[in-house]
Amino acid sequence: MAAAKLVALLLFLALVFNFTTCLVFADAGIDGGEEPKHRSDGGEIELDQLNAKIRALESQIDEKTRELKGREELVAEKEKLLQERQAKVASLETEVSSLKKKGSSDSVELLSKAQARAAELEKQVEVLKNFLEQKNKEKESTEARSSAAEKKLNELNSRLEKFHKTNEEQKNKIRKLERALKLSEV
Repeated sequence: MAAAKLVALLLFLALVFNFTTCLVFADAGIDGGEEPKHRSDGGEIELDQLNAKIRALESQIDEKTRELKGREELVAEKEKLLQERQAKVASLETEVSSLKKKGSSDSVELLSKAQARAAELEKQVEVLKNFLEQKNKEKESTEARSSAAEKKLNELNSRLEKFHKTNEEQKNKIRKLERALKLSEV
């Protein structure tokens, strides 16, 4: 249940970041038919680097989401197998108890076979429990890494917004200086 919420959250964040990136590109003149304007302050390089980092983090989040889904499916399969084995153990234990009640000569042999099978199934159940614990630890580790990646992505988005704002302010200053220069030439 928690994993499903995490996946939903990651997908939502991916959509929000995709939308935000589209808005940033639209504001910057990309895909808008305008030629990109070159900056003299090197901010474009840093902006491109931040965009590349954002895309890399988004792809990591997508990859981790797919990996997490795969692990959840594997855990669900193992849990189902565990339940089946536990049901078999319970069935064998019931059979053993019924054989004890009958007290027939064959019951001793069947009892030992059933006990051996029950012991084998209990070992398999224990192995599956250990496997599930390991996968749950891996899942928690993946969720922690995913959370760290989200924080980093949020930080980079914040920086990107600041650079965009600074860029707009510099464009406005350049326009004012160009107007002042034209007025002074006239």
